[in-house]
Amino acid sequence: MLERNMLKDPIMLIAGVPILFIVVVGIFVYLPSAITEDPQYDFLYAQGYRANNYFVENGKIQALMDPNNLPEVDPRTEEKARERLIREIENLRTTIIYRYDTENESLQPISFTEAKKLNLDPSSKSPDGYTFQSGQRASGFFPFFIENRRDGYELSKGVAKVKLPMDYRYGQNICVGWAISE
Repeated sequence: MLERNMLKDPIMLIAGVPILFIVVVGIFVYLPSAITEDPQYDFLYAQGYRANNYFVENGKIQALMDPNNLPEVDPRTEEKARERLIREIENLRTTIIYRYDTENESLQPISFTEAKKLNLDPSSKSPDGYTFQSGQRASGFFPFFIENRRDGYELSKGVAKVKLPMDYRYGQNICVGWAISE
């Protein structure tokens, strides 16, 4: 039992108040993630300089330029136009489609052909309420944060966040759609 005199002791107040503050902040930070249901829906995302080549129409992935049927570069084309087309084709070839498996918390590259077999929901929010976004982190310590920076990607639902096993990279990273069935 605490004695009344212990509460009047300045050392107890100096040590107790910060510890109590840390405990309360910890509860507010970690409790929402602990009580929120895990994500249930896999999703596809494209990563690369031409990630915006992919979109969903009528529940299926589509491409502005089919990566399996890219045009040939005609050597008779003007040099600048030829270089632009070569660069565009290379950007399309290096853009990768990934499927995030929520059950195993893993990320696998899949082909455009495999992606076409999935039924997708193009909404910004999954059917179970999660959204795909880049993570924001601040370095430093409260109240002196030095900088905010992007730190990978995450699924978020309210204040609950699930860090995804992917890095922030140059180019585009676009959530194409939520896999609702195969």
